[in-house]
Amino acid sequence: MPLDLNTTGGDFTPYIAYNAKAGRWAYKVDGQDQLVDVPLERMVAVWDLENLKTGWVIYKPNSAPEKIYDEAAGVRGPKPDGDGWKHGIEVLLFSSKNLDGEKELTTTAVAALRPFSALYDTYEAAPEKAKGQLPVVHCARTVPVTSKYGTNYEPELKIVAWVDRKDTPWTDAAKLAASTPTQTSQPPAAPATPAAATPPPAQQTNQGAPDF
Repeated sequence: MPLDLNTTGGDFTPYIAYNAKAGRWAYKVDGQDQLVDVPLERMVAVWDLENLKTGWVIYKPNSAPEKIYDEAAGVRGPKPDGDGWKHGIEVLLFSSKNLDGEKELTTTAVAALRPFSALYDTYEAAPEKAKGQLPVVHCARTVPVTSKYGTNYEPELKIVAWVDRKDTPWTDAAKLAASTPTQTSQPPAAPATPAAATPPPAQQTNQGAPDF
């Protein structure tokens, strides 16, 4: 599929990050420095997998990551010159209740890319995708994976519902509020914490998919 690349600059979408070393999600509050931790039971959002991008990413201190997108998602372009470049993905997520709106996810972490690739394969094969719908994805739990590089946590991602694109923020954000879950039995979102926090045992427990 063709990619709609922004080559002229402009506003940035606040980001969400997955810390594979800690098994935690956290998002950036627009205009502020702190990150807001997202408990797994609230890690439910619409993923715009139709417009997922792949490409080369390099992280530099105190700046946004630099990206060189592939010509098409999944068609890897040549690696740029220089050290530090890693291949990864970029995708938009949205939940008014769980993520405070639209967030951009960019990652090159292998522990994240494996389940993201499996999620995309499931999306591609789903009949709902052929209808133009987008998946609502729940990170049900994180799974520790140990290698010679230490222990990382792979997010377990499940499609729990589908929504029409016309009912998403990419056309009308207000209509999506009824499509995201209300966790009345769960505590409110955790206060702002550093992204590298150590995952508590509860983070490794499947809280069950939310009730839609």
